[in-house]
Amino acid sequence: MGGWIRNTTSSNFRLFQLGDPISRNPPICFRYFQNPFFSSTPLKKKSKPMYVFDKIDDALALFYQMIHTHPRPSLVEFNQLLGTIVRMKHYQTALSLFKQMESLGIHLHDVYTLSILLNCFCHLGRMGFGFSVLGRMFKLGLQPNIVTFSTLINGLCNGGQAVKLYSCLITWFEKGVSLI
Repeated sequence: MGGWIRNTTSSNFRLFQLGDPISRNPPICFRYFQNPFFSSTPLKKKSKPMYVFDKIDDALALFYQMIHTHPRPSLVEFNQLLGTIVRMKHYQTALSLFKQMESLGIHLHDVYTLSILLNCFCHLGRMGFGFSVLGRMFKLGLQPNIVTFSTLINGLCNGGQAVKLYSCLITWFEKGVSLI
């Protein structure tokens, strides 16, 4: 027989379990903490929503709906949508949407967001703009991740600029930038 009682002999509040030491059920007064509303971690892992569109017009309609809702969705939601647009190979459209987000005051101070932007520039062959995005990351104090560097490396190799890539890698290593 298990139960819980309060020890009132000490100044601090303690709970002791009576009876069955194997029982793992919390006392009734703590059961409301098991409610997801009070939990800091979700009870079951949420799968991130993946946007799939047949046409770019559907993606744009969702983007305009997102920027007109109040409060606006999180930057993560915008990243997922922009990532989907980039996977559809609409790089110029994604760049235009980035510009609109900045003009609306949506802060793009996130490694993932800037990596998507960098990816667009690399696919369009605008490596100079890609490096300016990398510089912006450093200026904001953000640590580029392996995806950022892989994107730059792919962009340089696809653009036939392997010598520039080698020079950049040497410079990064000299400055102590970790690629891992």
